[in-house]
Amino acid sequence: MANRRGTRARLTTAGVGAVVGLVVVGVVVLGVVVLGVVTVTWGPNGYAASTARVKSTTVSTTGPVLGSPPTARPTTLPPPTMFPIVNPVSPFPPLLDCPSPEQAVSRWPLRSRVAQLLAIGADGRSMSASKRLVAEQHVGGLVVRSAPGSAAQLAAGIGALRLVEGALPTTFSVDEEGGRVQVLRSATGSFPSARRLAGNPPEKVRALAGAHYRKVRALGINMILGPVLDVTAENSGVIGDRSFGADPVLVGRLGSATAAGVRDAGMVPAVKHFPGHGGATGDSHSGRVSTLPIDVLRQRDEIPFRMALADGPVAVMVGHLEVPGLSGETPSTLSFATITNELRNSLGFDGLIITDSLSMGAVTTRWKAPAAGVEAIAAGADVALFVTISERDAIGVIDALEYAVSVGRISEGQLNHSVVRVVRSKNLNPCNIDPAALLRDTATAEAAYQASR
Repeated sequence: MANRRGTRARLTTAGVGAVVGLVVVGVVVLGVVVLGVVTVTWGPNGYAASTARVKSTTVSTTGPVLGSPPTARPTTLPPPTMFPIVNPVSPFPPLLDCPSPEQAVSRWPLRSRVAQLLAIGADGRSMSASKRLVAEQHVGGLVVRSAPGSAAQLAAGIGALRLVEGALPTTFSVDEEGGRVQVLRSATGSFPSARRLAGNPPEKVRALAGAHYRKVRALGINMILGPVLDVTAENSGVIGDRSFGADPVLVGRLGSATAAGVRDAGMVPAVKHFPGHGGATGDSHSGRVSTLPIDVLRQRDEIPFRMALADGPVAVMVGHLEVPGLSGETPSTLSFATITNELRNSLGFDGLIITDSLSMGAVTTRWKAPAAGVEAIAAGADVALFVTISERDAIGVIDALEYAVSVGRISEGQLNHSVVRVVRSKNLNPCNIDPAALLRDTATAEAAYQASR
């Protein structure tokens, strides 16, 4: 990446409910940004593993209007994009001037926006370990990565974090596919694998899924990282019995039925692993994975995804798949060609896009966490997911995303569209979120950082 010269950096200190002042304290020289005592280095592979802290938070009081504003301020979300309620009542009154959700989020502090694009792994046995990321950094989501001791323990842990979250509620998600991938088995009981469910009609699959996922929802979970829509006849291997089978239409029908069961339970389903992991070679947990050429995937592996997208609201998880003729040697999670050109443009999907965990070997062997987070969002993902990451590195990812927006690596327009999708997945209208509350959140994070120095 070529060095950028002459770019000014702004430092805005947020007081409680208001912006107190604005001081220009740094310039970009030969690829190094200095904000007070803060340094972030631009390297050949994106962002260096950042231990620095970008202290700035720039708040726009007007913000650009993206697209043609409607004749009246929207007060509810259009039905096709609504998801089950996470926080049923917005605590803030409607804003008086909100032509569009994108303009509403453009007025939010930059750090509040980029933090919403991050989902971090959390220990189901000790959710309190994630308290600082929720209370101080206000990350958009947590992924329960390990089994809790009991249902009561997990529910209590999530409830405690709810008490310290900021103006935007946290999304709690989990890998709860059934069969061998079921994090909450000890809390909710066993659920059959996709292959075992495949002998049932879609109506029964939906009913079984709804019954199981209601137990998951009762624990405070909002999103299921599933169902799997990969197409394969194998019973073993990385996907194996996690797939409904080798018939893409059957996979699409049963996967859509499972997703409907998740929605019936009041949660968001995230279908995976686009554009199709079933025929891939390798295991992305440990290293690189390649698929058949994209022309083959379009005729087979993408079919279940097209069916699910047409059936009802879903999020889509992208896999770390290197696809000949599409992403080349770049994992699809970091590929503009896969996420934006194929999923957004070719399939016409305008919902929430989540990466598979960027702490898996397919990514970590070549990218450090801050660089991977930036590349994923720049490619068009709305949420960069890290199941295994330290608190320090998670903050480094937020720093890197904040810097990437400030220098134009990620555009403000793209950022705002992603934030709107994230907020809508929480069933909130961005126009009803008070920027002053987010300024208070940012001030809390800054005070915590200064206290820890």
